[in-house]
Formats: sequence, structure tokens, C-alpha cells
Amino acid sequence: MLNHTYRHLARGGLNYILIFLFLMLCTYPMVYLSYRFFDPAAANSDFFRYYHMYLAPGDFTATYAPFIYRQGSAFLTHWMWELGVSIPSSTAFEMPGYDRDVYLAAILVNYLSIIAGFSFIFLVLMRHMQGALGLLVVAASCLVPLASLQVIWFGYSGLTDGFSLLLFCIGLYFYLSERWVLLGLLIAISIGQRELVPIFFGILSAIDLLRTRRIRPYLPILGWSIVAFLAYVLLRKAFIPVEGHETQLSVSAWVRSLMNFRPDGRFILQGFLLQNVVFLSLVLAVVTLRAKPGARARLIGPCLHLAGLFGAILMIGIMAKIGSNVGRIEMYTLPLVAVVLAQSILPWVKASGDNAT
Repeated sequence: MLNHTYRHLARGGLNYILIFLFLMLCTYPMVYLSYRFFDPAAANSDFFRYYHMYLAPGDFTATYAPFIYRQGSAFLTHWMWELGVSIPSSTAFEMPGYDRDVYLAAILVNYLSIIAGFSFIFLVLMRHMQGALGLLVVAASCLVPLASLQVIWFGYSGLTDGFSLLLFCIGLYFYLSERWVLLGLLIAISIGQRELVPIFFGILSAIDLLRTRRIRPYLPILGWSIVAFLAYVLLRKAFIPVEGHETQLSVSAWVRSLMNFRPDGRFILQGFLLQNVVFLSLVLAVVTLRAKPGARARLIGPCLHLAGLFGAILMIGIMAKIGSNVGRIEMYTLPLVAVVLAQSILPWVKASGDNAT
């Protein structure tokens, strides 16, 4: 029994490594593209808010809230920088007082985190696919989000969203695999990197609680997600208080933001028009549900997850007054885009295979 478990873990680990290498082989030129041509100064990037935190992880005076609480990325970027990784090429980012190798380290950490995250999504999707055609469906479903504007522009950059997305992908792997204890641990850990991760799993569990009427496990996950977010608030307000963006934790400020919100062109552009892969996957899902009623059991849940999370992120963006940055936060819907794409394409592939035989 124990030997069987070890063999199963070893096989899963080997599959994960092969998937990771495949996705990296398909996408690694993006690292050079970001490093060579993206200028965080021209883009008014938050990289400059993270820079000193990358140099001194664990120093809660290095920048202000909420950026300072994303310490996971700070430590990883600092360690990558200390490895001395460098690219012998000029770059669009040349600014006195800033080490471009720190910028490269941040890009590498984000890139490797995103590839690692989508490797988990690839792995969990393969459990529902069979044969070479199933493998191709999953590969295509994961590569489409990895080629999206959100990942190229925001993910492969000097920010912290790559590692945060990795945590969300691992949590989604646990969620879809029904490994609830591990999911609970990840939700608790994630408050040291990104406060949105507990919120996202609270949203997913609330959707499934309403959809299935199953108290267990969804109500405990919803409750634990709320507890984790409240722990983050307590950390920020009482245990390690750092000034900055205090209104993001004010309920009255959230209400005022909702009441006074007026969408401008940039919000519509980044929040909706540039989210093409989200709408592509949902349209394909609707077509599949109409043409292949048998797909409903596997497809309706992921569709509700994707649509619900997309709408919730728009609402969070409005309440937190992050403006057009909501387009960057919508990047967290991309793992669900991969799930919806795979479950939408699979019935068509199966039908074509049946017709061929």
C-alpha cells in the first residue's frame, strides 16, 4: 500500500516536471521580450513601489501598504537577484539608482511562478482527459491564457502577481481535486502574499454552495476564507500596521466608491475590451452547452466560477478604487479560462473521434 502511494506520487511528480518543461519551452522567449522592451517607468508601473522591498525582504519600512505585505515575492526575487542572473543585452529600462538585474530577477520569479501555476492546472485537467487528443486539448487550453495580454503585460513583469497567481493555481488544483485540508492551509499561507487569494476561494465556494446546496465542504471553505481575510485585516491594522491606502479596508469607503463610480474609457478598455480570452471561453462554453447537452455536468460549474470571479473582481476593483488596474487583477481568472476551454473543447473532440470510427 505504501509502495503504491510512493509510486503514485513519483509518477505525478514526473508528469508535473514534464508539463512544466513543456510550457516553459513554449513560452520562455517572453522573458527576453519583457526584459528587453518593457519599461516600467513609461508604464507607471508599481515596480518602483516593490523595488526597495526586493532589496530588503522582511523590512516593513521598505515601502507602504498594501505592497509591503506581499513578502513572498520579495524573498523570492531577492534570492533570484543574489544568484547573479543577468542577460547580456540592453533594455528599455535604464534609470539611475535602480539595478536592472533586480528587475530581471522579478521578471524571472513572476515568469517561473506562472508556468509552475499553469502546470498544476494542466495536471488536474489531465485527470479528465484521455489519449493524445485529450493531451492536445489540455495543452491548447493552457497555452491560450499564457499568450494573453494580461500575462504578457502584467504577469511577465517586475510586479508580484506571478507568485500570487501560482498560489491561486495551487489552491485551484486542491479545490478541483477536493483536497480540502491542503486548500485550507494554502488559504492561510496566502495572506502573506496576496489578500485576494482567500477572497477568490470564498467566492468559488459561495458559488458552489448556492449551486449544489451542499453544506460540506463549501460552507467551511467559505468560512475559512472569511477568517483568513479578517486575519489579513488584523495583521494590517494591529500587528504590523503600515501606512498607505487605508480606505481599501473601510466599508464606508467601499460604499462611497460604488455609489460614485462612473466608468471611464480606460476602465472599459482594460476591464472588458482587453479581456478577450475570458469572453472567448465563455462564448465557446455557451455554444457547447447548446449543442452538446451532455457536457452540462462538467461545464456549468467552471462557467459559473469564471463568470462569478470575473464579476467579483470588477466589483472589488470599483470598491478599492484601483481604476483601470482592474484589468491586471482580471489575470486571476485565467486558470479558470483554461478549465472552461478544456471542458468546452472536449465534447467536440470526442464527437469527431466517434464519427471517425
